[in-house]
Amino acid sequence: MINHNTETSIAYGYISANVLHPDVVSSLLYGDGCDMFTDHSWEDFRGNAVAEWRAENPDSDLDDPEVWDEIEQDVGPYYQPDEARTSGVYDGVSFATSWLGGALNFWIFRSPTVTDKAGRASPCVPGAGILDDLDGDVTCYNVPDDWRDSDTV
Repeated sequence: MINHNTETSIAYGYISANVLHPDVVSSLLYGDGCDMFTDHSWEDFRGNAVAEWRAENPDSDLDDPEVWDEIEQDVGPYYQPDEARTSGVYDGVSFATSWLGGALNFWIFRSPTVTDKAGRASPCVPGAGILDDLDGDVTCYNVPDDWRDSDTV
């Protein structure tokens, strides 16, 4: 089964950032309040910067924290991802960003909340439940009610 949790067999949820409260979107993008958080875009950017640093400074000691500080000061101001790729756990919900047609969405991989009213997914996210409007019949992981923007509900 595609886009299902292999342990629970529950489908992943997929939700547009447009229906989430802006503070929640910010937390999911920048890690504020997350129990676990990884900015994959930053990790890739930093990895490339380290490779360039090593090429220019082959004798530098990457175990030295001062070297890392210098690398991050050199490259940090230039970090501006077009489509940030993040993942983590927020409010007990395991998530990851997803960009579809330039629009920000979030995968919901595991959550204390499950719905049986998600919409059927398009071929772009096969097997997942679409959480934007809960007017379907797909069972999947859901976001807590207080994540949703009250202006879009």
